Amino acid sequence: MTTLVFDIEKFAVHDGPGIRSVVFLKGCPLRCLWCHNPESQSFGQETPILGNLDFIASRGAEIVLRCPLVPGVNDSDAALAHIAHLAKATSCVRRVEIEPYHPLGEGKSRRLGRADCFTAPFATDADKARWRGFLEAMHVQCLEEPDVHRVPQVPGNSAEE
Repeated sequence: MTTLVFDIEKFAVHDGPGIRSVVFLKGCPLRCLWCHNPESQSFGQETPILGNLDFIASRGAEIVLRCPLVPGVNDSDAALAHIAHLAKATSCVRRVEIEPYHPLGEGKSRRLGRADCFTAPFATDADKARWRGFLEAMHVQCLEEPDVHRVPQVPGNSAEE
């Protein structure tokens, strides 16, 4: 199997606990409109995502499934059940991290010339709790990705004060 790597991020601290190197694979065939890494999509030869997952699992790597969820688009019980099934069927998956939608991919999409820029509502706390609860009820360890894209409020520096 040949896999295309489009980026290696060393000293990654925003994609989970600890410091690690993250390998980003090219060839995603999904064309998700909300994708925040549209440069990972390959418009030529495509390598299926599940093939990449099987390849990595066959090497014994520890895998974290990071699943972007968009309210009303891909967060149905059926979609969550598919995520749970995939996590349980792949022996090296340690946990699932849910990633609530954010619009950071919109600018990248425009720069890549995509006319199909996507916008959606942000997930509510109730959405996130339902997603976690569903996956945990399916016996899948689930963490919510911290919102590293939200600007923290500094006391004394808020418009409400």
